[in-house]
Amino acid sequence: MTRWNSRIPTTLNNMRAMRGWGLKELDNLARFIGLGRNAGFGVAKPAFLRSLMDTLTRLPFEYMPLPDNHAGLSPESLYQRPARDPYHEDEPAVALFVDSPEHTSGVSTTIGQWVAESRRQGLELTVLSSGSAAPPAGFLHFPACGLLRLPCYAGLELPVPRVRKVLDFLDAHPFDAYHISTPGPMGLIGLLHARCNGIPVCGTYHTDFPGYAAQLTHDPALRDTAWGLMKAFYGAMDAVTTPSEATRAELIENGFAGKDLVVVGRGVSCHAFAPERRDTRWHSQWRSTGKHHLLYVGRISREKNLHVLVDAFRKLCARRDDAVLVVVGEGPYRVEMEEALNGCPVVFTGIQKGEHLASLYASCDLFVFPSETDTFGIVLIEAQASGLPVLVAPKGGPRYTMLDNHTGLVVEPMSGPTLSTAIDDLLGNPQRRAGFSKQARAHALTLTPEASFNAFWAAHKRPLEGRLRARRPPTASAVSA
Repeated sequence: MTRWNSRIPTTLNNMRAMRGWGLKELDNLARFIGLGRNAGFGVAKPAFLRSLMDTLTRLPFEYMPLPDNHAGLSPESLYQRPARDPYHEDEPAVALFVDSPEHTSGVSTTIGQWVAESRRQGLELTVLSSGSAAPPAGFLHFPACGLLRLPCYAGLELPVPRVRKVLDFLDAHPFDAYHISTPGPMGLIGLLHARCNGIPVCGTYHTDFPGYAAQLTHDPALRDTAWGLMKAFYGAMDAVTTPSEATRAELIENGFAGKDLVVVGRGVSCHAFAPERRDTRWHSQWRSTGKHHLLYVGRISREKNLHVLVDAFRKLCARRDDAVLVVVGEGPYRVEMEEALNGCPVVFTGIQKGEHLASLYASCDLFVFPSETDTFGIVLIEAQASGLPVLVAPKGGPRYTMLDNHTGLVVEPMSGPTLSTAIDDLLGNPQRRAGFSKQARAHALTLTPEASFNAFWAAHKRPLEGRLRARRPPTASAVSA
């Protein structure tokens, strides 16, 4: 009974979140349930149901209904299937399902790169998502019933799409393979529809969801619960791609089959991010000319281990007065971080994009990234492409984006004292820092969006066994409209 007492408030919170449901939400839920039952996710998978219910009693959420006129233009009116390139007759048409496409992250950056690369190579990759903003090129947004929010993860909103609209589109425009980017409402529709219709389906494990959930809710038991849900979700796929060897090893450690895991890596444009983008006008703006600039880029949130960076920088400032910390991004920890660094030379720039972001990278001297939960950290490649030595933790994917003692340092253990000492040593050794900078740029040149996309694309060809879209009969949704 004690075990349940701690979960009763969360259960009641989630029940209250459903009080505003109307007919469209109830209809949507019924379609989700019916689709899941026909895909075999009902009583045939008790482990999945147990993990789902366990999560719903541990992880509080909020739901905001959206008005009926929130739909905007229908995806059917925007979608035009490209003509089949005769040189690519054996290439699949892939639908990529994405939740929260408007959320700023390395995941959204990577997906944008993959869409651009597919177009450059004449391959058919279509991103299916749900959201309120105008979709970028290659994306189709479906109307949403409402938004799911997690109080523990401020700023993240998951649109809940109208299931019927998505299914109607998929039945009218069959694809050869599906790819599930995230385990949210949109991703769940794609997975269940694939299992109902015998469509090969792959997924990407981008984010350490169990680690984030446990850290953000301060509930260690949620880690095991979330891993159960991840295994049920990704275990129903033909293959799972991962951004790094570290993530692949972690998945195997938690019960995934190694033969179904494919490392695809990540990449950045080394033309967009380059040392030549350095602009000392930033230093004039910050009144920090002649000083060393340490850079962090990413979400300003507790799961990024930023309290370690705060401790390290305060210790560094006690030793020397020629260092400035530049923090790029936004997040719920920002106010607390500003207060903790009060009196220290620190600049918070907010979210930066495009040329401004590239210039910020090149205008700094060291990149510090203390996170132990990131599965990759594309910002680390951006930093190295800009000629910045990087300092990372020994845990998680970031360790595998760099070369220890060549393009930067793995700080072990990642703590305030050790990180502060590592930064101090590098700032005091300009020759070593210059060598790291040169090798960082060279290393980044080997990590291209093209190589990442090609590995991603190849993962979908393996389960197809030569089938072509033209030979595929129209699919019929397991849940009627």
